[in-house]
Amino acid sequence: MQTLHLHGWSDSIFTLGDVDIAEHHKTAFLCSRNYPARAVLPVYDWAKATRENGECVMSGFHSRLERDVLDILLQGNQPIILAAARGLPKQYPAAVKKAIDDGRLLVTSPFPASVSRITADTSRHRNAFMLSVANRIVIGHMSQSGALAEALSSVAHKEVIRLSEE
Repeated sequence: MQTLHLHGWSDSIFTLGDVDIAEHHKTAFLCSRNYPARAVLPVYDWAKATRENGECVMSGFHSRLERDVLDILLQGNQPIILAAARGLPKQYPAAVKKAIDDGRLLVTSPFPASVSRITADTSRHRNAFMLSVANRIVIGHMSQSGALAEALSSVAHKEVIRLSEE
């Protein structure tokens, strides 16, 4: 485990994997936990195109649709950043571990190891971290009155692409 300082974020970031990945142009991908069925295909199409273009995607990969995006991205060769909403996990699925070992996935967390549970507050803090350091933001789906919409209201001067809205 190493710590990292990223432009746009004042606190230390705990990491596992190739920290050079953090230097890439980063697209943050976020999606509400609840989304309509019509949001799925545009997100899958975006993930496949992003994989083919070799773009670096940063996400918590926490919601069901975000995990699907991770599965799609792991089929490619582009760099990936997993931003945890707790301290760095101790175990990873085999495909994630292989991507870490292959030097194409960086796990980051703005939390020390003592933060072991994901909460609404840790998720908001993780999302603020991603929105601060990302060069571009892609939203799979969000409700206009949810926490994600609130987080986006504080983002200025960044490209935000919405694949699906309420």
